[in-house]
Amino acid sequence: MAKVLKSLNVNKACEPDGVSPRLLNECHMELAPILARLFDHTLSRGTLPIDCKSANVVPIFKSLGQTAVDNYRPVSLTSVVVKSLERLVNNHIMNFLSDDKLLCDNQHGFRPLPSCVTQLLQLVHEWLRILEERGSVDAIFLDFAKAFDKTSHPHLPLKLQHHEIKGQLLNWITDFLTTRRQRLVVDSHSSD
Repeated sequence: MAKVLKSLNVNKACEPDGVSPRLLNECHMELAPILARLFDHTLSRGTLPIDCKSANVVPIFKSLGQTAVDNYRPVSLTSVVVKSLERLVNNHIMNFLSDDKLLCDNQHGFRPLPSCVTQLLQLVHEWLRILEERGSVDAIFLDFAKAFDKTSHPHLPLKLQHHEIKGQLLNWITDFLTTRRQRLVVDSHSSD
């Protein structure tokens, strides 16, 4: 826990609970045991308090004219404390999936060692091998717009169960994905 708090970016905003990443970072040794007990409590119950599932959505300007709504993208700002817990849960799940060899070797994204570069190297190596053998290569490139927005929250727990993630951790993840609250914040004005 202390390691996660120490690695926080102190320049990030403290949304929506007002807890400063700088405070968490600079007091990581003192706060780690307290937050660890709090996290253990929520994980053992398989639930997360509703206040921990709140987010402030702010529009971030992308490009071109600032008067066009399409030139902004919504960014959801959540509690730094809860993001720290998310990171611990993610690390735990990724270690489980890696240790039990449940991730395909061709899965390069969102993993600590494989990356876009390793995927590209593997792909180019395979293409060169085929071309050296006088074969042909066809490629189709797809880009799924807003792919993360299209993740089915009701189906995710079923996929996790399929990979032997169950019990209170599965209950916690399911609870984490449900009954979330968001409010739009623009120029210090917020929606209900």
